[in-house]
Amino acid sequence: MPDTEDNQTHYPQQSVQKKGLGFPIMRMVGLLSLATGSCVDYVTGAYQGKGSGETSLFAQLIGNLGKQDLLLADRYYLH
Repeated sequence: MPDTEDNQTHYPQQSVQKKGLGFPIMRMVGLLSLATGSCVDYVTGAYQGKGSGETSLFAQLIGNLGKQDLLLADRYYLH
């Protein structure tokens, strides 16, 4: 993503990179419809820090799933 002050504030770069030499990093988790190929919903978060992991981001999306919906995910989400 662009290296702007606002992006650096909300999505800081990796701590091992020297300031000014890296780019901000954002995590994104989304729900995609296999029937239509559309994005149902998505959430974004910082690369590191409390509540920024993929499972935490997915927890914000789980309310979008209906009773009859089928979720297809990789083994990362088998916790």
